[in-house]
Amino acid sequence: MSTSSVAIIGAGLGGLALAQGLKSRGISVTVYEADPAADSRIQGYRIRIDAQGQRALAEVLPPALYQLFRQTASVASTEGRFLDRTGQEANGRQPEGWHQAEQNPDLEPDLSIHRQTLREILMCGLERSLRYGHALEGYHQESEGRVGLRFAHAAEASCQLLVGADGVNSRVRAQLAPDAVPMDSGYLCLYGKSALTAEKAEYEGTNVVFCDGFSAIVDEMRFRPDFTALAAKAGFGGSLTQTEDYLYWALIGSGSRLGVPLGSLSLPPMLQKLIQRTLPEHIATLPVRYGNPAIAWLPGNVTLLGDAVHAMSPAGGIGANTALRDAADLAAILLGKGLSGMADYESLVLARGKAAVADSAVAAAKLSG
Repeated sequence: MSTSSVAIIGAGLGGLALAQGLKSRGISVTVYEADPAADSRIQGYRIRIDAQGQRALAEVLPPALYQLFRQTASVASTEGRFLDRTGQEANGRQPEGWHQAEQNPDLEPDLSIHRQTLREILMCGLERSLRYGHALEGYHQESEGRVGLRFAHAAEASCQLLVGADGVNSRVRAQLAPDAVPMDSGYLCLYGKSALTAEKAEYEGTNVVFCDGFSAIVDEMRFRPDFTALAAKAGFGGSLTQTEDYLYWALIGSGSRLGVPLGSLSLPPMLQKLIQRTLPEHIATLPVRYGNPAIAWLPGNVTLLGDAVHAMSPAGGIGANTALRDAADLAAILLGKGLSGMADYESLVLARGKAAVADSAVAAAKLSG
């Protein structure tokens, strides 16, 4: 596909990873993003990249950028503690897939990185391929096997392969598989970040606190102070934003428990202080939806990856990692087989996505129990 064109809808982690994988293989790619700029809205804070996600990034990124990813991850321990609301150990309650290094010595330990840092790394070298302010309205089949793209406030475009990497509200999915509407899980996720202060002694590393009908996750995020120097050494084509240390927190549970003002929740004192110290603009609420397990479509010149196929609860910690794996697999298949490999890709992504959604649902139930 060296002379072909791929259009990716959505400049999230999965879409950018695919663009990197295609670019490195000499495949022409354009990424269309509805947001007016890369930093126009909060897209999350801490994200954990597991062994699967790390392998995928190593496959799509140039070696120097992959090392930059590893170097800019949090230097705080990612080893976890599972606690009850009194602060006592609650081992045995962790969801499947939450790997500890001592439990799985053959697996690479998880890396925690600031989401915007990873996005900036994934955007490196793609500057000429990114189109912001392009909200997709729909697509249509054109002659000679091409796909026409219609945007809300931008000129039309066309491509040989259209990839919907536009998340749980995917416009591509809505047209390609209109009956596969994502399902409401009944869960909510509230998340935010707060400056590191005296809570360090209480919340070193990663902590999961089981409360009444929901759980809290608190992750210590500490970074090297030399992002600029690291980026220059890696040949980074822009300025990599230095990330300040912070405590990331998230509450995951049923909407009936968390769909109330934060101040009315019964929280352990340290959690209460942490959340009270968080600026309102640094707090976000995310209704959790699951990808429809019945999703299917005919292989062709339109496909999907990531949350557009298999949206899931963040409780399992595998959503972004599954999207990165989708991206790496699709890039490799397009290089090896071109469009004739789409059936192989879609069989792989549908099976993997169905399993991941099921695992994340089990994890959400554990954290909400």
